Amino acid sequence: MKKYSDDELLSLLKVCDTKAQSCFYESNFRPMVKYAMYWIRRDAAEDIVSERLMIAMGIAVNFDTLCHLINSTYISVRNASINDLRKDNTRKKVEANVKYPVADQGTALDIEKIYAEMTAQVLEGLKELPPETAAIIRSFYLEEKSITEIKMGTGIEKSNTIVKKKQRGLGLLRSFLKF
Repeated sequence: MKKYSDDELLSLLKVCDTKAQSCFYESNFRPMVKYAMYWIRRDAAEDIVSERLMIAMGIAVNFDTLCHLINSTYISVRNASINDLRKDNTRKKVEANVKYPVADQGTALDIEKIYAEMTAQVLEGLKELPPETAAIIRSFYLEEKSITEIKMGTGIEKSNTIVKKKQRGLGLLRSFLKF
């Protein structure tokens, strides 16, 4: 990876230079993920940071210095992480107040059947996805690999490409599911 001065990197980001974008992404991804992990779990942090870095590269033209761009991105990551945490806490509160029916005998078996059916539908849905997208989703969610590990395994050079394919694949997968 080529080293750029701050001014040079910002200038190249403003004209959407792909090598400069890769340099910016790779140099800021890990520290920002660690920062986001103060509030949220790792997989959510990686998604948020990846999304926010992509946005930052798109709005680089609005900044006078690289330091301002990076600081703005950190603030954006913090805000998105806190929003994600709030959504998660709201979901937990709602789940805590839900009155579940008393389980009868055989209920555990019914739940296992439902789980098996859902798993079968997800595996069938993965077969419908493009092979590369299915491999990315399988690696991330079933094998619990990080974006960086998937990047090395697939040979895709850009982490943001992997994130985009994962997001598109999840959207397609949801459309295939019947529950």
